[in-house]
Amino acid sequence: TVRGNIHYTQDEIIDFSGLHINHDLIHQVLEQEVVSRIEKLNYIEKAAVSKHYLRKTVSINITERKKTAKIPCIIGEKPVFMIVDQYGYVLEYSDLVDLSHNSLVEIAGEGAELGSQLVSKQVQIGLKILDLIQKRAGEIFTELDSIDASETNRISVRLRNMPPILLSSDQLVFGVNQLKLVFQHLKREKPADKQIGAYLDFRFEGAVYLMERKQDGN
Repeated sequence: TVRGNIHYTQDEIIDFSGLHINHDLIHQVLEQEVVSRIEKLNYIEKAAVSKHYLRKTVSINITERKKTAKIPCIIGEKPVFMIVDQYGYVLEYSDLVDLSHNSLVEIAGEGAELGSQLVSKQVQIGLKILDLIQKRAGEIFTELDSIDASETNRISVRLRNMPPILLSSDQLVFGVNQLKLVFQHLKREKPADKQIGAYLDFRFEGAVYLMERKQDGN
Protein backbone atom coordinates (compact mmCIF):
# COMPACT_ATOMS: atom_id res chain seq x y z
CA THR A 1 0.00 0.00 0.00
CA VAL A 2 1.04 3.60 -0.61
CA ARG A 3 0.08 6.51 1.65
CA GLY A 4 0.75 10.26 1.47
CA ASN A 5 0.89 10.47 -2.32
CA ILE A 6 -0.78 13.41 -4.06
CA HIS A 7 1.26 14.28 -7.13
CA TYR A 8 2.02 10.64 -8.01
CA THR A 9 -0.46 7.78 -8.26
CA GLN A 10 -0.04 4.59 -6.26
CA ASP A 11 0.89 2.68 -9.42
CA GLU A 12 3.58 5.27 -10.29
CA ILE A 13 5.12 5.02 -6.81
CA ILE A 14 5.17 1.23 -6.95
CA ASP A 15 6.67 1.33 -10.43
CA PHE A 16 9.45 3.73 -9.37
CA SER A 17 10.10 1.68 -6.22
CA GLY A 18 11.19 -1.32 -8.29
CA LEU A 19 8.88 -3.64 -6.37
CA HIS A 20 7.04 -6.36 -8.26
CA ILE A 21 3.69 -7.19 -6.69
CA ASN A 22 3.12 -10.94 -6.17
CA HIS A 23 6.65 -11.67 -7.39
CA ASP A 24 9.07 -10.28 -4.78
CA LEU A 25 9.56 -12.37 -1.64
CA ILE A 26 9.03 -10.18 1.45
CA HIS A 27 12.39 -11.09 3.03
CA GLN A 28 14.22 -10.10 -0.16
CA VAL A 29 12.92 -6.55 -0.16
CA LEU A 30 15.62 -4.11 0.95
CA GLU A 31 13.88 -1.11 2.50
CA GLN A 32 16.71 1.39 2.01
CA GLU A 33 17.07 0.54 -1.67
CA VAL A 34 13.34 1.11 -2.20
CA VAL A 35 13.51 4.41 -0.29
CA SER A 36 16.49 5.59 -2.37
CA ARG A 37 14.65 4.91 -5.63
CA ILE A 38 11.49 6.71 -4.54
CA GLU A 39 13.33 9.74 -3.12
CA LYS A 40 14.89 10.39 -6.54
CA LEU A 41 11.50 11.65 -7.71
CA ASN A 42 11.37 15.45 -7.79
CA TYR A 43 8.21 15.79 -5.71
CA ILE A 44 9.23 13.32 -2.99
CA GLU A 45 10.71 14.88 0.15
CA LYS A 46 11.05 11.63 2.09
CA ALA A 47 9.85 8.05 2.02
CA ALA A 48 9.53 5.26 4.57
CA VAL A 49 9.14 1.58 3.76
CA SER A 50 7.83 -1.07 6.16
CA LYS A 51 7.65 -4.85 5.68
CA HIS A 52 4.79 -6.82 7.24
CA TYR A 53 5.86 -10.45 7.39
CA LEU A 54 2.59 -11.93 8.62
CA ARG A 55 0.56 -10.25 5.87
CA LYS A 56 3.41 -10.60 3.38
CA THR A 57 2.96 -6.97 2.30
CA VAL A 58 5.04 -3.79 2.00
CA SER A 59 3.81 -0.33 3.05
CA ILE A 60 5.22 2.86 1.53
CA ASN A 61 4.62 6.18 3.31
CA ILE A 62 5.75 9.30 1.52
CA THR A 63 5.88 13.04 2.16
CA GLU A 64 5.63 15.13 -0.99
CA ARG A 65 7.14 18.54 -1.57
CA LYS A 66 4.66 21.37 -2.03
CA LYS A 67 4.76 24.01 -4.76
CA THR A 68 5.76 27.29 -3.11
CA ALA A 69 6.98 29.75 -5.75
CA LYS A 70 7.84 30.16 -9.42
CA ILE A 71 11.09 31.51 -10.85
CA PRO A 72 11.28 32.83 -14.42
CA CYS A 73 14.39 31.60 -16.24
CA ILE A 74 15.73 30.30 -19.56
CA ILE A 75 16.09 26.53 -20.00
CA GLY A 76 17.47 25.37 -23.35
CA GLU A 77 16.84 28.79 -24.91
CA LYS A 78 13.19 28.58 -23.88
CA PRO A 79 11.67 30.94 -21.28
CA VAL A 80 9.94 28.93 -18.54
CA PHE A 81 8.97 29.06 -14.88
CA MET A 82 10.82 26.82 -12.45
CA ILE A 83 8.39 25.60 -9.80
CA VAL A 84 10.15 25.25 -6.42
CA ASP A 85 9.23 24.12 -2.92
CA GLN A 86 9.81 26.04 0.32
CA TYR A 87 13.45 24.91 0.46
CA GLY A 88 14.26 25.87 -3.13
CA TYR A 89 14.16 22.38 -4.69
CA VAL A 90 13.21 22.48 -8.37
CA LEU A 91 10.05 20.40 -8.84
CA GLU A 92 9.23 21.04 -12.48
CA TYR A 93 9.50 23.41 -15.42
CA SER A 94 6.32 25.10 -16.58
CA ASP A 95 5.46 27.02 -19.74
CA LEU A 96 4.86 30.71 -19.16
CA VAL A 97 1.36 30.30 -20.58
CA ASP A 98 0.43 27.54 -18.08
CA LEU A 99 -2.26 29.24 -16.01
CA SER A 100 -2.30 26.50 -13.36
CA HIS A 101 0.60 28.22 -11.57
CA ASN A 102 -0.86 31.73 -11.61
CA SER A 103 -1.44 31.69 -7.86
CA LEU A 104 2.25 31.08 -7.08
CA VAL A 105 4.37 34.07 -6.09
CA GLU A 106 7.16 34.92 -8.52
CA ILE A 107 10.66 35.27 -7.05
CA ALA A 108 13.91 36.19 -8.77
CA GLY A 109 16.55 33.51 -9.41
CA GLU A 110 18.57 31.63 -12.00
CA GLY A 111 17.91 28.38 -13.88
CA ALA A 112 18.83 24.99 -12.40
CA GLU A 113 18.38 21.29 -13.04
CA LEU A 114 15.23 19.42 -12.02
CA GLY A 115 15.55 18.01 -8.51
CA SER A 116 18.42 20.30 -7.53
CA GLN A 117 18.25 22.85 -4.71
CA LEU A 118 18.68 26.56 -5.33
CA VAL A 119 20.93 27.77 -2.52
CA SER A 120 21.67 31.32 -3.67
CA LYS A 121 20.92 34.14 -1.22
CA GLN A 122 18.60 35.66 -3.79
CA VAL A 123 16.29 32.63 -3.80
CA GLN A 124 16.60 31.65 -0.14
CA ILE A 125 15.82 35.17 1.09
CA GLY A 126 12.82 35.32 -1.25
CA LEU A 127 11.53 32.03 0.17
CA LYS A 128 12.18 33.23 3.73
CA ILE A 129 10.07 36.35 3.08
CA LEU A 130 7.30 34.15 1.70
CA ASP A 131 7.40 32.02 4.85
CA LEU A 132 7.42 35.06 7.17
CA ILE A 133 4.46 36.64 5.43
CA GLN A 134 2.50 33.40 5.51
CA LYS A 135 3.13 32.96 9.25
CA ARG A 136 2.97 36.59 10.44
CA ALA A 137 0.71 38.28 7.90
CA GLY A 138 -1.44 35.58 6.34
CA GLU A 139 -3.97 38.02 4.87
CA ILE A 140 -1.23 39.48 2.68
CA PHE A 141 -0.10 36.15 1.25
CA THR A 142 -2.82 35.90 -1.39
CA GLU A 143 -2.05 39.48 -2.51
CA LEU A 144 1.65 38.80 -3.15
CA ASP A 145 2.75 39.13 -6.74
CA SER A 146 6.57 38.99 -6.76
CA ILE A 147 9.75 39.19 -4.65
CA ASP A 148 13.15 40.23 -5.99
CA ALA A 149 16.03 39.80 -3.53
CA SER A 150 18.79 40.46 -6.08
CA GLU A 151 20.00 43.22 -3.74
CA THR A 152 19.83 42.03 -0.15
CA ASN A 153 19.65 45.58 1.26
CA ARG A 154 17.00 46.65 -1.27
CA ILE A 155 14.56 43.77 -1.64
CA SER A 156 11.59 44.59 -3.84
CA VAL A 157 8.23 43.14 -2.84
CA ARG A 158 5.14 43.73 -4.95
CA LEU A 159 1.57 43.25 -3.82
CA ARG A 160 -1.53 43.75 -5.91
CA ASN A 161 -3.11 47.20 -5.52
CA MET A 162 -0.32 48.53 -3.32
CA PRO A 163 2.74 50.73 -3.88
CA PRO A 164 6.03 48.82 -4.34
CA ILE A 165 7.70 47.83 -1.05
CA LEU A 166 11.36 47.77 -0.03
CA LEU A 167 12.75 45.40 2.63
CA SER A 168 16.24 44.66 3.93
CA SER A 169 17.53 41.16 4.69
CA ASP A 170 18.72 42.22 8.16
CA GLN A 171 15.29 43.64 9.13
CA LEU A 172 12.90 41.12 7.62
CA VAL A 173 10.75 40.48 10.70
CA PHE A 174 10.37 44.20 11.38
CA GLY A 175 9.64 44.86 7.72
CA VAL A 176 6.96 42.17 7.45
CA ASN A 177 5.30 43.32 10.70
CA GLN A 178 5.18 46.91 9.44
CA LEU A 179 3.94 45.76 6.05
CA LYS A 180 1.02 44.01 7.75
CA LEU A 181 0.04 47.18 9.61
CA VAL A 182 0.25 49.38 6.51
CA PHE A 183 -1.64 46.80 4.45
CA GLN A 184 -4.47 46.77 6.98
CA HIS A 185 -4.56 50.59 6.90
CA LEU A 186 -4.60 50.78 3.10
CA LYS A 187 -7.39 48.23 2.90
CA ARG A 188 -9.59 50.72 4.71
CA GLU A 189 -8.68 53.51 2.25
CA LYS A 190 -10.37 54.05 -1.09
CA PRO A 191 -8.23 52.99 -4.10
CA ALA A 192 -8.05 56.60 -5.26
CA ASP A 193 -6.35 57.59 -2.01
CA LYS A 194 -3.39 55.29 -2.59
CA GLN A 195 -0.34 57.11 -3.85
CA ILE A 196 0.70 55.76 -7.24
CA GLY A 197 4.27 56.77 -8.06
CA ALA A 198 5.44 56.23 -4.48
CA TYR A 199 6.95 53.25 -2.69
CA LEU A 200 7.04 52.12 0.93
CA ASP A 201 10.45 51.64 2.56
CA PHE A 202 10.54 49.24 5.54
CA ARG A 203 14.31 48.73 5.61
CA PHE A 204 15.11 50.66 8.79
CA GLU A 205 13.90 49.60 12.22
CA GLY A 206 11.77 52.15 13.98
CA ALA A 207 10.90 54.07 10.81
CA VAL A 208 8.68 53.67 7.76
CA TYR A 209 9.19 55.88 4.74
CA LEU A 210 6.79 56.75 1.95
CA MET A 211 9.17 57.68 -0.87
CA GLU A 212 8.40 59.38 -4.15
CA ARG A 213 9.69 57.58 -7.22
CA LYS A 214 12.29 59.39 -9.31
CA GLN A 215 11.79 59.71 -13.04
CA ASP A 216 14.21 56.84 -13.70
CA GLY A 217 11.96 54.56 -11.63
CA ASN A 218 14.30 54.18 -8.63
